Amino acid sequence: MKKIFLFVSLACAAVAQVTIDLRDVDWPSQSAKQLFRRNAANTGFEFFTASPQLTLSGDATGSATFTDLTNATLALTLANSGVSAGTFGSATQSITFTVDAKGRVNAASAQTVTPAFSSITGKPTTLGGYGITDAEPAITAGTTAQYRRGDKTWQTLDKTAVGLGSVDNTADTAKPVSTATQTALNAKADLASPAFTGTPLAPTAAAATNTTQLATTAFVIAERTNTATETNKDLSSSTNTYRSATTSTSGAVTLSDNATNLAGTSTTTANTPASWSYATSAVRNALAPRGGVAFDGTSSSRITSTLTGQNIGTDPFSLSVMLQVPTSNPSARAGIIGIFPTADGSGANSFYAAINSNGTINVQIASASGHYEFSAPLLANYAGKTVHLVFVRNAGGTLTYYVNAIAQTFSASGNVLTDWSQTQTSTYLIVGAIAAGSTTTATMKCFSASLYNCALDSASVHGIYELGGAVPELFKFGSQSILVSDYSAGTGGAAATNGTVAGNIDSIGGRDDNLRYYADATNSQHAILLTASGSLVERGLYRLKSLDVYLPSANTNAKHIWVQIGAAGVDGNEVGGYTRSAPLTTNDTWVTLSGSVTVANTVSASERRLVVNLGNAATANWSFAGANSVTDDIIYIRNVVLQRLGAVLHLPLDDGLGSQLRDASTNGLHAERTVTGTSWTSARQTGRQTLTYTFAHSAISSTAATTTAFLLPPNTVLREVQLNRTAAFDASTTLDLGISGTATKFVTATGVAGTGFVQVASSSLVPESASAWTTVYVKKNQATTTGSVTLNFIIEAVGSPTQ
Repeated sequence: MKKIFLFVSLACAAVAQVTIDLRDVDWPSQSAKQLFRRNAANTGFEFFTASPQLTLSGDATGSATFTDLTNATLALTLANSGVSAGTFGSATQSITFTVDAKGRVNAASAQTVTPAFSSITGKPTTLGGYGITDAEPAITAGTTAQYRRGDKTWQTLDKTAVGLGSVDNTADTAKPVSTATQTALNAKADLASPAFTGTPLAPTAAAATNTTQLATTAFVIAERTNTATETNKDLSSSTNTYRSATTSTSGAVTLSDNATNLAGTSTTTANTPASWSYATSAVRNALAPRGGVAFDGTSSSRITSTLTGQNIGTDPFSLSVMLQVPTSNPSARAGIIGIFPTADGSGANSFYAAINSNGTINVQIASASGHYEFSAPLLANYAGKTVHLVFVRNAGGTLTYYVNAIAQTFSASGNVLTDWSQTQTSTYLIVGAIAAGSTTTATMKCFSASLYNCALDSASVHGIYELGGAVPELFKFGSQSILVSDYSAGTGGAAATNGTVAGNIDSIGGRDDNLRYYADATNSQHAILLTASGSLVERGLYRLKSLDVYLPSANTNAKHIWVQIGAAGVDGNEVGGYTRSAPLTTNDTWVTLSGSVTVANTVSASERRLVVNLGNAATANWSFAGANSVTDDIIYIRNVVLQRLGAVLHLPLDDGLGSQLRDASTNGLHAERTVTGTSWTSARQTGRQTLTYTFAHSAISSTAATTTAFLLPPNTVLREVQLNRTAAFDASTTLDLGISGTATKFVTATGVAGTGFVQVASSSLVPESASAWTTVYVKKNQATTTGSVTLNFIIEAVGSPTQ
């Protein structure tokens, strides 16, 4: 028998190795195959008497029975590890498990993952790295002048963007008032010298009241009734005689119905009787301002105003002054008011009024050939009383002198001037001291002073007197040229009625730049209509300063010219002597027309214009048929200047603060009073006041702080300084302001090479003046050739009310 040694190893997980030695095995036939084993004596083999069984235990269990030598199936059963069946781990959980020494998992659980973001490695650095596709774009930088709009764009940030289109970044001191507020303010009367309209009412004072309280007409009538005597009673209507009338040695005074006859010799001095004057003055005293300036009579006491651009020349003018008459005669001729070419009240071509040493009013023209004068009594009738004096020179060269609105008759004295139309150089208006002759200042109190560039008529003088020296509504807006022709390039706004106008017509009577009008064939009115800047004010007073006219003699129908204000062809409101009844008929030469006219209240606003009318050959009527030809019925005009007349300068002398006196007219020609020789007649006002001074570049020193800007009054504070650079100075020019000399500057190197308004608020402003006046200077840093500046100093009263 062939011996085969077969070693069979059966290995199972975690089971010990089994070795079967098959040596010396006799292999039966297939059918007789049996399982065998080594006998107990280990001497040989023996067959199983029963089927052998294989059993596994431990971590794996199982058994199999061998019935023959064929294959047997052994099913293993693994022992439970202790881990529950299931799915472990998720997007937010991790698995925690335990492994024993045999490599078996015997515990497992799921844990929520909460790691710190900083512990995560490999993080993306962009939003796209996280898979974010709709992120906001990066915001670019804007500016302080932009805002981020809802559409994610930068837009300009301004007042329109926030719905405040009417808002301006305006300083408090320059904020305007609303239209409604201004309208309400315009309807209010001024505190100083108010000009009331309508019928103003006031409480009636008790009988015999003698204070500064306003007197009503009821009070005046009652007082006159209660205190009437034979020397102040009205004329008797039954006898038409003045009670207690006397006859002087120079003539008799008699009275008749509606007229006053003053009879006497040629040397008679005719004046309003003292008793009348006293009664009238007592009534009007209550209307005068209670402020004012007192003059001490020295040669330096005066008020001076520069009349920039207001030279009188040969034009009509009027001077008005409200004053308290001295109680005694001056030692020499003492000045009251005048217009002069120099600031010290001297020079030729000046006009002034003074009080003589005998108490009479002396009115003079100081010309190169000497002084001319008239005299009239003043102190004899009005010593110690407040009176209103007006001096009027009209276009004809006649002088009229009013006391309390009553025209006076002059007596001749010295070199009598019969022609008062001489040229007057009105560079300055001076109240008080004048330097002509041996002149000082009257010891007086002055309440108001005005210069008008027209000849006031008696009604206007009376109106000023009724207002206590204030400017009537008719004149309060100041004089201005409202129509100045310029036909060098066209018609200059001129229009034609039934005709045609054309400008820039040359070589007419030796002159160029003329306006031509020719009448068409319409059988109606023919005129040139000249429109001023704005409708002419109703009841306003106007002067046609000039209008040059050339009327050809070759005209067939148009033979006359007259000038008026109103609608073409309407009678009334006619200028000077060139009326429909006496038209201009001079032909083939240039003639200058001039004159004054008042706009009537019956003329509508659309008709308030200057009209040059043509009249026909027979009757001077405007209704005729023209030749309808540019060679016939023609007139030419040029050099048209129409002025509205008003107050050149009005000084209500009751401001009570500072040395500057406010001009209440629209011309802004403020005045200065001297520090010595003048004082306020009432306690100084409290509150703030703006002092305004204008300097041309040439008037400002560039080498030293010697140009005086203004005088800071005692016990006042300089609060603000404002510079209105009205005309630019040379490049790099600056201004310094400060206390005179080399002391501290409070405005340093302020640029004036441009124009515009600059407000300076500095911590180094003068804190307060002492008991003396303090000079403030202005200085520029270099020489200049152009420029001007207006300086506004806002001062405030503090301390005791120094006069």
